[in-house]
Amino acid sequence: MVIKAMPKQPSDISNLIKDKMHTLTLPGQNDKMITPREYFREISELAKQSPSLALGFSMHLYTVWGLNYIMNDKQKSYFYNSVKKDDMLFGSPNDPGLYFISQINEEDYPIIAKKDGNQYIINGKKHYVSMEPYVRYLPVYSYVQGYSGKGLGLALVIVDKCHEGISVSKDWDTMSMNDTSSNSISFDNVVIDPDHVVLMEGDDLGKADHLAYLFRLSVSSVYYGLAERAIEVIVDRCKNKKVPNSASKLSTFPGTQFTISEMTILQETAKSQLLYYCDLLDRTLTNPQEPINEDINTSSLITKEYVTSSAEKIVNLAMKIDGISSLFEHSEISKLFRDVQAGRFHPPQIDVIKEIIGKKKLGIFTRQRRWV
Repeated sequence: MVIKAMPKQPSDISNLIKDKMHTLTLPGQNDKMITPREYFREISELAKQSPSLALGFSMHLYTVWGLNYIMNDKQKSYFYNSVKKDDMLFGSPNDPGLYFISQINEEDYPIIAKKDGNQYIINGKKHYVSMEPYVRYLPVYSYVQGYSGKGLGLALVIVDKCHEGISVSKDWDTMSMNDTSSNSISFDNVVIDPDHVVLMEGDDLGKADHLAYLFRLSVSSVYYGLAERAIEVIVDRCKNKKVPNSASKLSTFPGTQFTISEMTILQETAKSQLLYYCDLLDRTLTNPQEPINEDINTSSLITKEYVTSSAEKIVNLAMKIDGISSLFEHSEISKLFRDVQAGRFHPPQIDVIKEIIGKKKLGIFTRQRRWV
């Protein structure tokens, strides 16, 4: 697949849309799709230039990519044409929070759907909609009121943000990834077109697993690129900065060399894990009708945790080398430090990750209502 190069200095998401980069993960000629390795390269490169832009933009890219495996042909034609011809963007789905539960308490679930014939009417709130001002379509998991059949009673629907009953709260005011404009969207008796229902409450939610795997690839790619930029910045600084009261460059000191080495080891091992995961995911996406390899869920969790934690360590080490200069507002290392803090908060977080991996390794499979 031919990949168009990312703009060299994107100032905002409009430049990416102008260059049609928002169609990167749509089916191409002969329905050929981008590969996970290609996607990793593109998103990590964009993250080196703007982590917030890369994170927000990747939420659209992975969502339309993952929906390709679960939408019907009519839905693909409608929504993909809207993306390609009208430059519409998707938000990412809410995390359904189904890690250790066997049933859902209707009172606790943030988005509730009421069925009226073949229509769904939804109420609730979706938090953290990345690049909200640009988003037109928002896939949401909603619990269907009064459901008593098999499974958890969740439906996956696509909400058109232009419909009646939708309001936006501009409540994204964080120190980290602040430029993603991840505002909240509320639903007040929003009627969902039957053609916008991707999965009904009785369908197998496992069909949407690809969305979770692609989300973790996106997050990992962003923070890998952020860490790579931190290394580039600090290496350049070491080569040019003179130590006070000395004619020597910072790069000539063994302590600096040891720290740069530690950063490089972290980054190279993160890259190896990411590429391993890309290849595993590629095999899964190439054969979507086959049963999903059990290793991919574990690998996706390990990759997300290792890459985000390594990125945080790398930025901290860069600050150690740079010293007090890295604390100033104008410092690029300071901005990277603020952005990297968000890495650990993308779901699932570390306590859930460790329990999932530990239980699987020990052969313990419980369904307790603990993480929802």
